[in-house]
Amino acid sequence: MKIYVGDVVRAAIYSPDNMISNTKIYKKLGISKSRFYDILKEPEMDPAYVIQIGKMLGKDFSNEITELKKYEDPDLFLEEPKVPYAIPRKQLEFDLIELQKKYIHALEDIRDLQRKLMDKESKRGAQT
Repeated sequence: MKIYVGDVVRAAIYSPDNMISNTKIYKKLGISKSRFYDILKEPEMDPAYVIQIGKMLGKDFSNEITELKKYEDPDLFLEEPKVPYAIPRKQLEFDLIELQKKYIHALEDIRDLQRKLMDKESKRGAQT
């Protein structure tokens, strides 16, 4: 069942009092960033989203959205997503390769610094 929420949820999310980032909200909802913003643009929203967003923001929307009072146990809606935030495999592979390159570069820098240090120590030892 969908309910009309108008600007109520958007106003709460974009309120200066809100200390939770949009990123954290959509990740906890288990949806993508684009889906999150699409949901915010719609005048209707699944009650589970409304309740879950309200819990994250510490706000009870049932005062403004009377349809929410029908749900005596709103926790029946809420399930932890199986995969809270899915990243495509190709993106993971790309990120892994980039991380490996950075790691190899750091190891090479360490090796160069160790060689310089050993050269300085050997020159000091030869001078004495």
